[in-house]
Amino acid sequence: MAAGVLVPGAGRAAAAGQVVSVEGGSLVLVDGRKLWLLGVLMPQAGATPELGEPGAAEVDAALAADAVGRAVELSAFMGPDRGGRFGAIVTLSGDQGSLNERLIRGGWGRVYLLPGLAKADDPGATLLPSLLRAEVAARAEGRGLWHYPAYRPRQAGAEDLWSARDRFHLVEGRVRRVMKRAGFGAELTLGEGRNALRVVIASPVGRALKAQGADPHDLDDAKLRVRGWLGLGGGLTITLERPEYLEKLP
Repeated sequence: MAAGVLVPGAGRAAAAGQVVSVEGGSLVLVDGRKLWLLGVLMPQAGATPELGEPGAAEVDAALAADAVGRAVELSAFMGPDRGGRFGAIVTLSGDQGSLNERLIRGGWGRVYLLPGLAKADDPGATLLPSLLRAEVAARAEGRGLWHYPAYRPRQAGAEDLWSARDRFHLVEGRVRRVMKRAGFGAELTLGEGRNALRVVIASPVGRALKAQGADPHDLDDAKLRVRGWLGLGGGLTITLERPEYLEKLP
């Protein structure tokens, strides 16, 4: 799933359907709707296995084994996105937890919720904490995608960080510089040298971090893990889209 802005759709009430197949990480319902799981970033398949991201076929197989032939209930129903797919929190009939969390717990995706949701429509406040806890356990045990080096956390300043740009990553490093910006905003530099990472934090995200005890103005020398799309903007850069995407490490 590429980065982008999800536009809230009109439907908010829980809806139901039956899964008949899985295509490229999306559930296909009997009525033809295609769903992707909110908060779950899955690898993209290519025209051939060699051109796709590692594990894409395995993710589809795991998703199909769990969901095909099952009735589902949908909540936080959003979209459609540019590909005509709807985002949802999906619960398999008879299950207590969401399929979103089950996939993350199995290691078949990384936690990422698209930006651009209106505050009233944002399921992140309840969805993200449980997904992040599930991801920690999956990553620690090397489940699913986490056994592929491509998905393991990168190190700020490492030689291979430059070649990893233009993709979504978890990056770890020690804060070597804090530059305060307007309000609660900041720019953090993780690591050193040509491949140091610039983390841009806008004031609203900084305010939320401060409320959680991680004031970005006071993170000098802290060891962090951040997640986001690694791009170029005055050097290798991740723009922190949500406060949940920054973790303080021991």
